[in-house]
Amino acid sequence: MGKLKSILSQAVVKAIKLSAYVRRDGALATYQRVTTQRSRDLPFAEIARTPLYTEAELAQQRQAVFPRDICVSLLLPVRHADEEQLRQTIESVLAQSYGNWELCICADRCPEVSDSRIRFCQSAAETCAERTNECFALSQGSYIALLGEGDILHPAALHEIVRAVCDTDAELLYTDEAPFTSVPADADEAYFKSACAPDSLLSTDYMGNLTVCARSLFESVGGLRSGYEGAALYDFRLRTADKAGCIAQLPELLYYRRKGLPRSDSEVERRAVADFLTSKGCRATVTALSEEPHIRRIAYAPESEPLISILIPNYEHRDVLKTCIDSIYGKSTYRNFEIVIVENNSRSPEIFAYYEELQAARENLRVVIWDKPFNYSAVNNYGARFCRGEYLLLLNNDTEVITPAWLEEMLMFAQRADVGVVGAKLLYPDGRVQHGGVLLGAWGLADHYFIGEEDAGGYMNRLRYVQDISAVTGACLLMRRSLFESLGGLDEELTVCFNDVDLCLKAREAGYQVVWTPFARLYHHESLSRSSDETIEKRGRLNKEIFAVRDRWGSVLSAGDASFNPNFKLKTPFAYKSELLPYPARCVRKEGGLLPERRKP
Repeated sequence: MGKLKSILSQAVVKAIKLSAYVRRDGALATYQRVTTQRSRDLPFAEIARTPLYTEAELAQQRQAVFPRDICVSLLLPVRHADEEQLRQTIESVLAQSYGNWELCICADRCPEVSDSRIRFCQSAAETCAERTNECFALSQGSYIALLGEGDILHPAALHEIVRAVCDTDAELLYTDEAPFTSVPADADEAYFKSACAPDSLLSTDYMGNLTVCARSLFESVGGLRSGYEGAALYDFRLRTADKAGCIAQLPELLYYRRKGLPRSDSEVERRAVADFLTSKGCRATVTALSEEPHIRRIAYAPESEPLISILIPNYEHRDVLKTCIDSIYGKSTYRNFEIVIVENNSRSPEIFAYYEELQAARENLRVVIWDKPFNYSAVNNYGARFCRGEYLLLLNNDTEVITPAWLEEMLMFAQRADVGVVGAKLLYPDGRVQHGGVLLGAWGLADHYFIGEEDAGGYMNRLRYVQDISAVTGACLLMRRSLFESLGGLDEELTVCFNDVDLCLKAREAGYQVVWTPFARLYHHESLSRSSDETIEKRGRLNKEIFAVRDRWGSVLSAGDASFNPNFKLKTPFAYKSELLPYPARCVRKEGGLLPERRKP
């Protein structure tokens, strides 16, 4: 019976969403959306092998004239690649549809090439950093591209990079990529990346092998550093990302990375991150994950142990609330917290008896009464008035703590001056993912990442590392109480849905990061305490809130979610190249470095 109810509930949800699409886009566009969604499971192998541009389009690119005359210097330090692999790399440069380039090779001996744009120096240097810097000494271009030996550029790679530079004036650029064995047609997966985000880059080197930067930026960081052999390129990317004022990600498969070549040294990567954080004045320990050593877990030292106010709205369901409260007191290792329960329209004697029991037993817990009709935003705003903590944690009553250090894991990011909101990983009771961050644009507005999937690595291991994201769920959300108040709290016009998304977007608009951490984990027994919000009777209210948020944040939604690659098409097919025009580069403009040099006390 429960399974049938779940199926019917899902059917109702789909009916409501389809109704919203018909009202917004019309019947024909909605029909096209539904029919194309059925083919979204196109295998990555097919995506990677799908031609990005036709020969006619490449011919047009060769005739293109850009507003800036940009020479791109490609640096190719060679240490191990065999002659055939090196030949493939050089031929991929010669095949570029953009012709204003030079290839600077540093190797033991000169390859047999005759193009005047290829420069060569013979070197006995042992490290990649030394040879790369020697390549740079040969170069004259205003932009520098670092190539890996044996790797292959897509014929349109430099054209798209120069186009992005002219469009955005970016100082640092990177692209999507695909790994291959012998030739690009062997590619069996595609690495579609997010736009630049500091916590994501510190956690894993997701930018990949093709790094392009302005010559002035290369010079300002001193090129590649010795002492980081095995991860010198990652160390270089951290330092250039810190100094670059504009970083662009090109969501196109423009680079093919050869499989079988040595990977970066995970221990040197860890040391590079630790040294970088020290240089920024951040006290932290950096460790590698045992299940994936190329992913790092950063534990920032707490500046203090402030009082955290845990705010829990509640209606009936004594056992649900008891599970939540018992897990907080029974498992939490951080003890400087208070709990404020906002009682809203319960009637049963059992729940009020439980409130009395709790308040008698716990000095740091109190119950306040909200006797008006249910409005999630208003309930939390009211409850926040009774909170004394420096930090405010919004928590659903149908959650259950898994990670004993969950509060510490969230607080370490909330204490950072650049972070406004922190969210946690939430799991269904059967261990599947309920919340891995919020994706803007899904179903026309927002949805959870990885919802319903197994709690494993996820695409490109994104379920394993801390990352900057557009929004997180209010089911478990931590922020400074002063920021919550300055942003006006939750919007009470959004009575049930999307008020958390709205709050996160207000924080981002004010210049703060939203961080999601997988190292704070809770179970979420979703919607146990109230009847499902997604019913036919409530569709009017739901649609009203959907359109209210779309009207308010239309420009943000239309720009696309920076943490989501547009090649996934938001519930439409994974077909890689369906438009004639390329996707625009996605830029992050910033001031003050990758992380603030001083943490907020």
